[in-house]
Amino acid sequence: MPKKKNWQNSEAKKLLLQDLRSGLITLDTKMTPMEVYCQRPEFAEFGGYKNFPSRLRSARQQISSKNDRCVSDSDALAHDRRIYPKAATNYRGEPRWEGSEAERLLRHDMDEGQHEMMTPMMFWESRNEYKDNYTSEVFRQHIYQEAKRRKFLAQYGCSRNNNS
Repeated sequence: MPKKKNWQNSEAKKLLLQDLRSGLITLDTKMTPMEVYCQRPEFAEFGGYKNFPSRLRSARQQISSKNDRCVSDSDALAHDRRIYPKAATNYRGEPRWEGSEAERLLRHDMDEGQHEMMTPMMFWESRNEYKDNYTSEVFRQHIYQEAKRRKFLAQYGCSRNNNS
């Protein structure tokens, strides 16, 4: 007797959720279950059309719920940031590194290989944005931090852009 396929962990369910997230299938009911069902032959492997409308409804609810939580979390963070904005300086009294012009310039310079052509001290002295705001020791650590970040992104095949 052939083993019954499990919808819960199936590739078809993953495809359905992926299509809902990407917008290929709408979260509202503009697309009927039959229209969605006909889009992929993988859906037919799980008992035909009979169970599909309830599975689609459940998947839509799951994605909508996650989207609602994302919006709620984003609103809460924005509210908290208005009340408690990020400090302009760190505990050493230096300007914040994250999002700074120095960080942007360091990434740009490292893209061009500047960090490989000179010592950290020479690299630090190459721009006023570096030496006016950060000590050479702190800047050197940011060079190493950025190098580690790039290795991590390369290791895990992240398609994120270097500016993120």
